[in-house]
Amino acid sequence: MVQRFVNFLRALSMNWLGSIAVAMTTTAFVLFIFVELLRILGIVTSSYVGLITYLALPALFILGLILVPFAWRQLRRASGKTTKELLEERFEPDELKGKAYGSRLVRMFFILTLATSSSWARARRACSTSWSRRNSAAPRATA
Repeated sequence: MVQRFVNFLRALSMNWLGSIAVAMTTTAFVLFIFVELLRILGIVTSSYVGLITYLALPALFILGLILVPFAWRQLRRASGKTTKELLEERFEPDELKGKAYGSRLVRMFFILTLATSSSWARARRACSTSWSRRNSAAPRATA
C-alpha cells in the first residue's frame, strides 16, 4: 500500500509543476492538521490563526490540486506519450486493471480523498464545538 502511494506521488511530481503542486497540497494539509491540533489543545488561542487555517491553507490546498492536471498535461506534451502509456510505465498492470469498483489506483485515490475530507470536517467540527463552549461559558454583560 505504501509503495503504491509513493508511486502515485512520483507519477504526479514528474516535472517541476507537478512537484510544486504536490508540495503545496501536502504542506497545506499537514499544516492545517498541525494548526488545528494546536487550537484544539489550547496552545494557540489567537483568532487571527483562523484566517490562516480557514482561508489561506484551504486556498493553497485547492490551488495545488488545480495544478496537478496542468502538470500532467505538460508531462504528456514533453514526452509525446499518451496518458495510457504514461500510466503503464509508472504502475503495475494489476494496479491499472479495471475491476468491479475501479482499478487499484482509482480506489486508492478515492480512499485518500475520503480520508482527507473526513479529517478536515472532523477538525472543523472540533474547533467549532470548542469555540461555542468557550463563548457560552463566558458571562454576558447586561445593560
